[in-house]
Amino acid sequence: MKKDCISTVDPIESWLRRNVPTRTKIRIDKGSLFETNIQPLSNISHLISRLNRRDSSGGAKMSWDDQHNCRIQERKSCSRSGGFGLTWAGSGPAVNAIKQILGVASRRARTHSTILPVKNVTSATGRVNARELYQALSTDQIWPAFQPLVDFHHGKIIGFEVLARWTHPVRGAISPADFIPVAEAAGHIDLLTERIVSSACRQAGVWGDDFSLAFNISAMQFKDPGLFSWLARIIGATCFPLNRIEIEVTESALIEHTDVTLATMASMRSVGMRLALDDFGTGFASLSRLHSFPFDKIKIDCSFVRSLVSDSGSRRIVASVVGLGQNLGLTVVAEGVETQQQAHILKRMGCDVAQGWLFGKPLPAKQAGILFAREEQTDGTALLPVVPQFQRIHQLEALYQTAPIGLCLLGADLVHLSVNDRFAAMLKLTPEQMIGKRVQEFLPLQEADRIEAILKNALAGEGTGPLEFQSPSGGVYLVINERVDDDAGDTVGISVTAIDITQKKAFEGLLLHHEDQFRQSLALGPSILWEADETGKLIDISPTEERDVLEVEERILAWQDRIHPDDQIRVRTEWLAHLGSPDPFKTRFRLRLPNGACRWVSSKALPSEPTQSRGRRWYGVINDISEQVALEELITKLSRFEEEPYFVCAPEYAVAHCRLHEPAGS
Repeated sequence: MKKDCISTVDPIESWLRRNVPTRTKIRIDKGSLFETNIQPLSNISHLISRLNRRDSSGGAKMSWDDQHNCRIQERKSCSRSGGFGLTWAGSGPAVNAIKQILGVASRRARTHSTILPVKNVTSATGRVNARELYQALSTDQIWPAFQPLVDFHHGKIIGFEVLARWTHPVRGAISPADFIPVAEAAGHIDLLTERIVSSACRQAGVWGDDFSLAFNISAMQFKDPGLFSWLARIIGATCFPLNRIEIEVTESALIEHTDVTLATMASMRSVGMRLALDDFGTGFASLSRLHSFPFDKIKIDCSFVRSLVSDSGSRRIVASVVGLGQNLGLTVVAEGVETQQQAHILKRMGCDVAQGWLFGKPLPAKQAGILFAREEQTDGTALLPVVPQFQRIHQLEALYQTAPIGLCLLGADLVHLSVNDRFAAMLKLTPEQMIGKRVQEFLPLQEADRIEAILKNALAGEGTGPLEFQSPSGGVYLVINERVDDDAGDTVGISVTAIDITQKKAFEGLLLHHEDQFRQSLALGPSILWEADETGKLIDISPTEERDVLEVEERILAWQDRIHPDDQIRVRTEWLAHLGSPDPFKTRFRLRLPNGACRWVSSKALPSEPTQSRGRRWYGVINDISEQVALEELITKLSRFEEEPYFVCAPEYAVAHCRLHEPAGS
């Protein structure tokens, strides 16, 4: 046998050594015997997958004898035909299965056709067998479905996960849970993958260029060193860009054949293909493996998302996975999102991408293309940055310690979980003396019982409002107790905020003293101050001694009621007509006193400029002008007496008139 012909046999020999499913003696080319004990019988499917991807331009002949010996003659393009033979020692199901595998391989080498099933594998439910699956793969019964991947930040479709669907002409839809395991066990997984990938890339290639396609690749397929080149040929034939392809890998693919898997992933990344770890949290991948393998995405398993609202444990797991992904710089995808509440929680946690029935079921290519075209899409490069959880934690920690207020967090059991220095200083303690303890452990019993009762009310959702607290250090603090609930509404503790109002209280006391002094001065003075808003409504008026006990609204109504009935309409009309003017307002009217007498008063007001927080204000003053009005009336009467010589007037006015007309010096 020529050396160049033997070289075509060597890979098969090496491959058999690694993959023969039972302890079997094999003789090759009349050479020495070797034994192999690699994998159990179940690994036959992987053996088939590898043979299915072997390319051969030559031919092969196979013959069997009565003792179940098999001889394969393989011809290659060389001067003399060469061949190799395999002699099987023993018989039984395992040996017969290998014979069938090699028989299929020889037929594939001759015809370049897809292999037939080695055995008629049946699904666990009994609904699907390998022969039916193979027949379906040769028709349009099995087709690609496209489920949208939606960016949480913009609500736009940024890609699709492509899923295999089987529509049986009689039984209707057959679940992937039934036919995918059969495809793997019977060696049809490569044929199924090729059909789905090729069809999906061809159909989606006309939709545009700002989305990606994600495909699931079996862990079994990742054992093959030729996986990347095989996939690249399939996708390349469709002209769909490799840098818009994502490959989803389950955690089981990381357990075995690590070197082969890493090499395959490196090849995929080298051409721009992205890698996603599927169903994270349900397998056996360790953090070291997650760090070692070049993943771009983590997909949270739908079982955690489904129980997100009802199970606090699931929420913690999801939050941890989101934080892990952010810390490692990986995109986090949540599978199985079905409700708005789930989406709200995931978005608040910082999850990047959502997938599930809330955003779209797996659709045929035509419907998926229409859905994608209906939206203004984004290629994902303009996404708003998400602050990783570890950065937010450090940011909050910095704020916690440097904030000019006291902060602490208590658990639902009223144990102090965190305390900043300012809060501890209120009680003349350190944070270490408070953390992990209840108030009874560091406060006098009576005071501790009072505070714990307040905390229990807050825990029960009974808002007590801000409370003033006199600390042992002598300061006065405004304390706010707020119950803390997670996204599903479960109570996780109490947040306590304490604001130092010692100086504020001192200023308030001083202000109250000055205000009281001012009020007393107003009560003793002749003027009455008032304030109105931009609509002309009185909002304040200064009290008098006899009405100081009234509230502001009562006081305003009392003042308005005291205006003389004959003046009320006139004054109101003048006031409303003047509101739009920037000029001062001035009027006079009669005001009834508590004893029933009337006094004339003058009311003047100046407008203020409006601010951002409020509109224009009018500030006015009321003064008693009764004496002035009397004098004005007197002058008016005297003027009339001068114009009417025969005017008869009271004696006092006559005397005044005579004096006004006396000659100078008399």
